[in-house]
Amino acid sequence: MTDAIRVARVFRHLLDAAADFSKWPIFLENLTGLFNAKGANLLYFDHGENKLAFSMQHGYDHVSLPMLEQLSSLFPDDPRVAYAMRHAGMPVTCRQCVDEDVLHASRVYKEFLGPAGIEYTMGVHFMDENMGYALSVMRGPDGEPFTPADSELFGELVPSVKQAIQLHKQLAMLDFEKRAALDAFDILPMGLVLTGEDGEVRFANRMAREISRDGDGFGIDNNRILTHISEESVKILDCIGRAVRSARTDKILPAEGLSITRPSGGQSYEVVIATVWGNHLRFGLGQLGEPVAVLFITDPDRPQEAPPELLQRLYGLTPAEAKVVEQLVAGSSVNEISETLDLSIYTVREYLSIAFEKTGTKRQGELIKRILSTPVWMSAREQREKFPESAASRLL
Repeated sequence: MTDAIRVARVFRHLLDAAADFSKWPIFLENLTGLFNAKGANLLYFDHGENKLAFSMQHGYDHVSLPMLEQLSSLFPDDPRVAYAMRHAGMPVTCRQCVDEDVLHASRVYKEFLGPAGIEYTMGVHFMDENMGYALSVMRGPDGEPFTPADSELFGELVPSVKQAIQLHKQLAMLDFEKRAALDAFDILPMGLVLTGEDGEVRFANRMAREISRDGDGFGIDNNRILTHISEESVKILDCIGRAVRSARTDKILPAEGLSITRPSGGQSYEVVIATVWGNHLRFGLGQLGEPVAVLFITDPDRPQEAPPELLQRLYGLTPAEAKVVEQLVAGSSVNEISETLDLSIYTVREYLSIAFEKTGTKRQGELIKRILSTPVWMSAREQREKFPESAASRLL
């Protein structure tokens, strides 16, 4: 199985987990296989109290709950934590964080990692107010250290993992009587559509509406989903109906993936269909009266945003400098940036010059490549490989 197929499978299971809490173990299992690891772990913890709030794992089922609870007490002494927090949102390996001798001498290794059979770790850490999330893959003593290529591949997943965690929380609290719960989906850099069993659209986020307005193979008209090829519309409705009917019997089907043809000749839209049902009951939240199908729609040709605040954190850019870099990486020329941000061309060039220095680059093409090689840029590997050249060409 090629890496591309395995990565696509992991992404699909990740979206499935975002819609259904019980699917996280399946995602972790596929993540483990992708990295030839022994196991994977998702942690959710309270930094204020150094307390583990939630843990889900695959491959290390022999690790007992008391051991996991002990892990939370070791957070302050874990030599990897400080490094991971300084590089929040970026994949790091244990050998990046700390020398092997220092790690082996630490309490977390002696009391948890060693006894659990964990020698090498690679993960990413997110902060959400006072709470933290960590996703890791682990290898045992008989495995190999994680490589820069592993980190690069893991970085492909990072933006989607963060989105899935946030999306999971929002879907768990879904309440159609509270528009704020739905409006939160507008920040997602992918299309999201919620429908009933008959395919009637209950909600479409900002990106889904933008894709619909493009009129390039996918549309929403009179609360119905339309595609350029009628057979594809039928397939979508069949998947939606099957998913919702099955959920009513307390059987949640795996997510299904479909492609939607675009008459423009662009890359097909990628659609994953899952079911929202049970999370509100499990957490005692919301007033979702019946199962709902959720469609995740990705446009491979649409570059996603590189949030200025992440650029500021990663490279020490000011807000103004970060906005200029964001526009540059999105493919805008200096003149276009000047017009969009209402800045003089001289000021734009000055901000770019400062950005070169802070990012260790010398030219616009290098700067674009540097940003595209980090988890900040939320797009697929194929797009990231082809976009730097096309973006740079527009600057000439």
